[in-house]
Amino acid sequence: MLVRIFAAILLVATTIAPALAARPNYNYIGAGYARQHLDLDCEQDGLFLEASFTLNELIYFHGSHTDLTSSSWCGSTSTALSLGVRADIGRQSSLYGMATMINRDYGPDSDAGFGGTIGARGFVSPGFEARAFITYESIDEIRETIYGVGMNLWFSRAFSLNAEVATSDDSNESFAVGLRFNFY
Repeated sequence: MLVRIFAAILLVATTIAPALAARPNYNYIGAGYARQHLDLDCEQDGLFLEASFTLNELIYFHGSHTDLTSSSWCGSTSTALSLGVRADIGRQSSLYGMATMINRDYGPDSDAGFGGTIGARGFVSPGFEARAFITYESIDEIRETIYGVGMNLWFSRAFSLNAEVATSDDSNESFAVGLRFNFY
């Protein structure tokens, strides 16, 4: 199901994407909707907020807050703060890495941990940016590696639609879609 949704978004993006953004942007604020299916027969969904700000051409800060609810016992709230580094590969793509502090609240329990991400972002056509990443998270006794792909469809220099699908080595799946305001 998630693969079909993402394929439909990619199809729409490649047919209507205008030539607006020139290179991956690490200065933005955004909000959106996320849905997760955990291997424990848990379906949860909710809203997220995110922001990214560059300190200079190499270092940036990223933060996110996600509140997922469920009709069963498995909802969670997560807050993550990251310090990132990026390296441009030409004008239209970049590699990046992030070190992350995570606090995840599972209702009566709250656990803190850390994470690390490596990824790549780049424009595959004018106005259409693709990305891929690998994230490792260690929160309390839970260790998980997450593999994901995403895209940004630029409507203008300031606004872009972003979508992402991810899966983990524990068979957890997630889908997120949102809107970003990009500033320079």
